[in-house]
Amino acid sequence: HTWERKTDECCSSRFALGTFDRIANVLDEGETRMDFVRDAVEREIARRSELRNSINSGFLDEES
Repeated sequence: HTWERKTDECCSSRFALGTFDRIANVLDEGETRMDFVRDAVEREIARRSELRNSINSGFLDEES
């Protein structure tokens, strides 16, 4: 997977009951739950950054 250890930032999070089972059901071969969570966080950061950049550039209305 794309994650490489660059720093150690630690975060303890709680998830709704059943979340780990749902993650386990969609993991790729050799992928860990932590790989999945890291990738999901990176995708969400990129998505929100792109959305904010689009709004700030005037391409989207804030209500879109």
